[in-house]
Amino acid sequence: EIDEEDEKALAAFMSKDTSSKRSLGDIILQKIREKDATVSTEGRPAVKLDSRIIELYKEVGQLLSRYTSGKIPKAFKRIPSLECWADVLQLTEPQNWSPNAVYQATRLFSSNMNAKNAVRFYEAILLPRLRHDIKQNKRLHFALYQSMKKSLYKPAAFFKGILLPLCQEGNCTLREAVIIGSIIQKVTIPPLHARLA
Repeated sequence: EIDEEDEKALAAFMSKDTSSKRSLGDIILQKIREKDATVSTEGRPAVKLDSRIIELYKEVGQLLSRYTSGKIPKAFKRIPSLECWADVLQLTEPQNWSPNAVYQATRLFSSNMNAKNAVRFYEAILLPRLRHDIKQNKRLHFALYQSMKKSLYKPAAFFKGILLPLCQEGNCTLREAVIIGSIIQKVTIPPLHARLA
């Protein structure tokens, strides 16, 4: 028997939203376009990329799509220091990265970027990738689980880029809540950040 309160709680977790039928690439592109629109309104001129740079980062993206272990390309390590890092990162096609490449990217971006840019990376690339993997495989790949733990290196960025957007969308599944809850339980979070969230 399910009482009325449990039925409401179950309905809140069940997604009736048709936006979940979009592909991971569509979600990433939409989030990056939204962020770029806010950045372009701040008065910063758009940066033109050279064709050699575009070609280089497309090749890096192909390498990251089959990456399992070892060194990551130096060109990829330079992305956090670039002014137009979001455009360059999009050239690598993050929706096609292997889970291990996502982990390396999360390590790189969480340690080398300021909190504002880390939030953009988490919200536009990491969160949709995690949700897609959970939805497709009914579990989270170990490398993506490690990525979530590594994203807590910057707790404020984690809350602003992953946890709060997930709650605001209103279509979080129970499985997603359990996985993210287990990560929050296993990693030590500073009390001040936890209280604010």
